[in-house]
Amino acid sequence: TNTIFINEFLASNSFNIEDRDFDQNSDWLELYNADESAIDISNWFITDNLDRPNKWKIPEGTIIQSGEYLIFWADNKDTSIIEFHTSFALSQDGEEIGLFDSDTNLVDSIIFPQQSVDISYGRKPDGGKNWYYFDTPTPGDSNSQSVFNKLDPPLFSVDAGFYNTSQVLEISS
Repeated sequence: TNTIFINEFLASNSFNIEDRDFDQNSDWLELYNADESAIDISNWFITDNLDRPNKWKIPEGTIIQSGEYLIFWADNKDTSIIEFHTSFALSQDGEEIGLFDSDTNLVDSIIFPQQSVDISYGRKPDGGKNWYYFDTPTPGDSNSQSVFNKLDPPLFSVDAGFYNTSQVLEISS
């Protein structure tokens, strides 16, 4: 059973948080350890293409403590200074994120739809099966905030245009 989860991500970060290495508002993703003990994820892989599981290797000595969160900046920098920076960025238009172990076995993944600026997408509860939008992203912390409900565009009962008579308009969602 899986105990390391892709728990939350932000594919269009304009002002949410900055990384400490480059002082930039880059895309990020968060892993969560639901296990009762620390897990060494050295030499595991994170990717934005499930057909290329070994796209970015997590550095040696990377451990996620029990109940803790670990942030990865998806900013095309491919480095680890103070924080981890992957070799890819996330697409606001939607794509996929995959987490693979050192033998390239799939641990967790998500194929996500188009995202909104500064609205994160995450699991609630942490490590759970359901995904929600968060208008207050929580990188490195529990997804305990209220969820942001994204509705479909409204439906109008009458087409736009000019009318010579009174019209009754119903708007539904």
